[in-house]
Amino acid sequence: ENVILSGLHGKLGTCKLEKIDKYSKFKLNQIIQEIGLEKLTKTPYGKLSEGQRRKVLIARALAHEPDVLVLDEPTAHLDISSQHELIILLEQLCRQGKTLVTVTHNLDLINKETHRVLLLKSGEIVGDGSPIEELTSSKLSKLYNSPLKVICSNGYWRIIPEIS
Repeated sequence: ENVILSGLHGKLGTCKLEKIDKYSKFKLNQIIQEIGLEKLTKTPYGKLSEGQRRKVLIARALAHEPDVLVLDEPTAHLDISSQHELIILLEQLCRQGKTLVTVTHNLDLINKETHRVLLLKSGEIVGDGSPIEELTSSKLSKLYNSPLKVICSNGYWRIIPEIS
């Protein structure tokens, strides 16, 4: 709760004399339910798993109702289960109208709700369009200087080496 509230108040924790105002409490509960953190509200941040921490930090970022969330490799160092949970959460946020800008090398993170992909190489945009236009075997092979095969299944993307 304190970490999420820090997104509203710009500081971590409250002193003993401070009380959480009704709006902050309402907003906190709303975000906790939206992200599905009800079971973790009394758990110290340091005791959370890495996947749970990511969700708490996303909840903190949502405290000010931003128009855009910028995420840099949000699934890095997460186990497969935590990656899937995070991808589902990000899809849910997209369906609720949030715009996500995600920087990733991991095609698994490009979810069903993704409408636009930018391909960058050496700081230059080398591709800009829909996932179906940009995430092709030939374009990604050229991007990474390696023969690759791209597969899309049920709206989720995978990349595998093309071995002759």
